[in-house]
Formats: sequence, C-alpha cells, structure tokens
Amino acid sequence: MRQGGPWRPAQDVYRSPGRPAAIEQPTAVSDAKVLTGRQTALKEVALLFAEIDTEQGFSGLGFTYTLRTGAICSC
Repeated sequence: MRQGGPWRPAQDVYRSPGRPAAIEQPTAVSDAKVLTGRQTALKEVALLFAEIDTEQGFSGLGFTYTLRTGAICSC
C-alpha cells in the first residue's frame, strides 16, 4: 500500500478523445420485461470509444456500452 500524499496513477494519461457510436439492431430484441410492458424493445446499443496514450509511450483502446438508459458497462 502506498504511504503518504494523494494517490496517483502509475502513468499519466495525456490524450483521451471519446468517440460515441450507436449500433442499431436489424430487429428489436425483446425479453420478459418487454412482454410484461415494463420496458420497450431494445433497438440499439450505445457505445463510447476512447483512444488512450500515456506520457510513458503506452497506448490502448477503452470502451463502454449501454443497452438501456442508466445501465453502463465498461471494459
């Protein structure tokens, strides 16, 4: 465990442009909640991609997605 001072990440990220995207489903997807009227059918998946570079020269791709409003999954 690190002692003293505020926590800092091991590497400083200096570039992280986000790029939103949406994938529309060819046919709406339904589940039990749709059949009981609690939700509407899923018509698209919202995505956000980020290209990440660090001061040490490492780079990578991160993304997050949501199937419905308020439900966010990050990878």
